[in-house]
Amino acid sequence: MARDSIVTMLTDTEISWALAVGAILLSYTVYGAIYRLYLSPLAKFPGPRLVALTTWPEFYYDVVKQGTYIWEVEKMHQKYGPIVRVSPDELHCSDPAFYDTIYASLPQRRDKYVKWTQAPDCNNATGFTTVHDLHRIRRDALSPFFSMRNTVNLEDNVRACVDKFVAKMAEYLKTGEPYSMTAGSIATTMDVVTSYSFGEPFGLLDDETLAFRWRDSVIHIMKALPYVRNFPQLIHIMTWVPESLGAKLLPDLAVLVGWKQRIRQQVADVLAFKGVYAKKDREKRTVIEEMRDSEKLPAQEKTLVRLSEEASILMIAGSEAPAKTHTITWFHLLDNPAKLARLRAELATVYADPKAPLPSISVLEKLPYLSAVIHEGLRLHGGIVGRSPRLSPNPMQYKDYTIPPRTPISCMSAFQHLNTDTFPEPRKFIPERWLIRDEDTDKEILNTDLKKHLVSFGRGTRNCLGYNLGMAELRLMVAAVATRVELELFETDIDDVDFKRDWMIPQAKLDSQGVRVKVKAVHI
Repeated sequence: MARDSIVTMLTDTEISWALAVGAILLSYTVYGAIYRLYLSPLAKFPGPRLVALTTWPEFYYDVVKQGTYIWEVEKMHQKYGPIVRVSPDELHCSDPAFYDTIYASLPQRRDKYVKWTQAPDCNNATGFTTVHDLHRIRRDALSPFFSMRNTVNLEDNVRACVDKFVAKMAEYLKTGEPYSMTAGSIATTMDVVTSYSFGEPFGLLDDETLAFRWRDSVIHIMKALPYVRNFPQLIHIMTWVPESLGAKLLPDLAVLVGWKQRIRQQVADVLAFKGVYAKKDREKRTVIEEMRDSEKLPAQEKTLVRLSEEASILMIAGSEAPAKTHTITWFHLLDNPAKLARLRAELATVYADPKAPLPSISVLEKLPYLSAVIHEGLRLHGGIVGRSPRLSPNPMQYKDYTIPPRTPISCMSAFQHLNTDTFPEPRKFIPERWLIRDEDTDKEILNTDLKKHLVSFGRGTRNCLGYNLGMAELRLMVAAVATRVELELFETDIDDVDFKRDWMIPQAKLDSQGVRVKVKAVHI
């Protein structure tokens, strides 16, 4: 009997505790809902109630519906106006006039939103650094390596990869098989950035299978980011998974794992002044050597882990964006023969013999129609199209709205580039929109006023360091293909390049095989 009483007492106690915990959780949930809907500093901003209450709508569209929350944000703007609340703690503005306020230049300070910088093995890289002051230290050490002067000095590296790119297409002329411009472009940009930054190309132009695997690796990385944003605990779990096991579970990432190990070993050799890195005065230095010897970086910024992560992100960021821009540009040129003919006519004024070495970057950058073509390709690609929120230490004023300090707010590049007021018929490829006639010379020149609305490389204190290299690649690649190769599209249409989903970088339809072409002639 006594035993039954004790059991009853324990059961009653457990039930009481369970009820108490349940009541606390319910109260916390109810208070959280009331706070988000009515008491939060963001409660005054327009937007759907459900979005203000929870991040589950974003998860649904970005994970279940695979990168389509961007179009829900577009619908919010159509209903609520230019500034909307897109999550419980985040705003989005779709006004081009406010872009430079959000992404301000020095002396303004902007931090990144930690939720949007969480990813495995890259939090120590410059582009993922949240705090303004630390970001400036890291960026200032990297900047000289990606300056225009250094790009010109290393132009031969870019030219050698572009020459190999065209030579690869010549092989397809012999076989008659369709050539993947998508894989070929990313092979070229990857070999450029690795040759430029790490001293030698990683050999994608020599191994097409590797090029396709690298393309798939980048897509898998970007596709995984919404999971990490919504479940940041995954980062800690993933750090415990051996890279060898991760490569087996996700075969598409095996090539990335292998290259990260290769970079880590190179960083270790650089830090130890081992082998070819023993001499400080080497003629051609790598980005890792520049960071090792930089007086702008303190010792704690020169560890094996940090420099390895920095180098890995350079590899990813430096290959995907210029490659996809080049691919999109060539789809539209081949789909618009008159525009391709005009480009070839302009190039012929400086490059009449395609068997001669390509013109220098300094010559190509003076060609207005080539610049217009590349700017239009950059606009349609968009760069980092996903939200990239900034946090200001001070309030920002947007019309009648005062944005509280440290409120995450973004303005997606896609909405900048598809704005019908700035770019009429924004989904169409119209290079001519970038040209105006100079009154003094009566010649066409690039419209610099319109250029301020192009944000493919970002803007402000955190704009892309790779601008000079990226533009050099695009000028040389577009010029080489236009003058040396004759192509026609193969089983490719607008859905293979049109922006359908946001995986930080734009993606076309899910089953796309990319841009494929038939090589009709090669002049080398």
